[in-house]
Amino acid sequence: MPLCSGRLRADVVTHLELSDVTLMPSTARAGKLPGSAGPPGATSRGVTLSNDRTLFGNLTTGLNPPRIVEASAYPVQPTSNPSQGSPMNTPLTTDLGILRAVGNTPLVRLRDNGSGAGVLVKLEYLNPSGSVKDRMALAIIEDAEQRGELKPGMTVVEYTGGSTGPALALACRAKGYALKLVTSSCFTPERLAMMSAFGADLEVLPRKSPDGMIQEDVAGMTARVAELAALPEYFSTDQFHNQAMVEGYRRTLGQEILEQTDGRLAAFCTGVGTGGTLMGVALAIKEKVPSCQVVAMEPASSPALSQGVVGPHQLQGLSGGKSPLVDLSVIDSVETAGDEEAIATAASLVKTDGILAGITTGANVVVARRLAERLGPDDVVVTIAVDSGMKYMSTGIFG
Repeated sequence: MPLCSGRLRADVVTHLELSDVTLMPSTARAGKLPGSAGPPGATSRGVTLSNDRTLFGNLTTGLNPPRIVEASAYPVQPTSNPSQGSPMNTPLTTDLGILRAVGNTPLVRLRDNGSGAGVLVKLEYLNPSGSVKDRMALAIIEDAEQRGELKPGMTVVEYTGGSTGPALALACRAKGYALKLVTSSCFTPERLAMMSAFGADLEVLPRKSPDGMIQEDVAGMTARVAELAALPEYFSTDQFHNQAMVEGYRRTLGQEILEQTDGRLAAFCTGVGTGGTLMGVALAIKEKVPSCQVVAMEPASSPALSQGVVGPHQLQGLSGGKSPLVDLSVIDSVETAGDEEAIATAASLVKTDGILAGITTGANVVVARRLAERLGPDDVVVTIAVDSGMKYMSTGIFG
């Protein structure tokens, strides 16, 4: 199977075997590599993975070597001191450390997609805390720093039961802020353990909602965060209303998808929780490729966007109701995915493609494949592997 689609850039990897990967010293950088001979340490099939997780392919079919992208969360703006500066100009912590590993994730083609369009999956679970939410956490924290709302000595507070918790815990640990997370025992223990491991102070409320429902739990968590946020020593990230994360996703995830596909994508789909990922990527894509279909995915049993109904489902982090961040005028359509097909797809992805992702990713792929069936074989559909399947091991979905 060829490594890259003929319609895509050479740095879009369509299939990856362990035997195709070698490690390259992190000292190797753009401009220091041989041209058509391929980068140092490249395998016979021309795929190299550097220590900073920048993935690139150098095909042996006559294509030019791909551009090498530095692994950083955002393009760093020039400053008077090159050792300082950040995407948000001047964060309190100028040495971002592990946060430099946020972003620039691979985009991979699924193997078996019938006769329809190709389905490409952005592997966001390769971010440091294991999800797409690392981008959100970094964008919100640095925006608050720049505006002076978050100062040294303050404690960040948020309610969460999904991937936001570990992402904020990572960002706050790296930048030196204390973090208070209000959560519930209704969420998987892996998530709670990850938040705690990164040093977050957890306040775990007892479960109140029926199985598959989280509305009562969310109401309790929201009320508790509101109490804390009223205190001067706390800063609330307010994830369901914070436009900074939409802008962060637009400038990073959206731009990466456009670059990795060379703007040749017919459709993009992802699930809606806060709506930040969907809106940020949609704004980036629509600016450059207006014809691209932007599709929101929601649980079949909780079609909040399409029908105004909130019901029980197993797609953690999605459809607690319509998010204030979602602008329906930017979205072309809404598709649903059922729990069973989402779980079955997540379980099969690790066997067929080596992608160990969660249930929501399974649902994203369900909808992406549905869209692909309606398009031609030369078209491309992009979706997101939003988090790692490691967070779902206790559910038994992987057998």
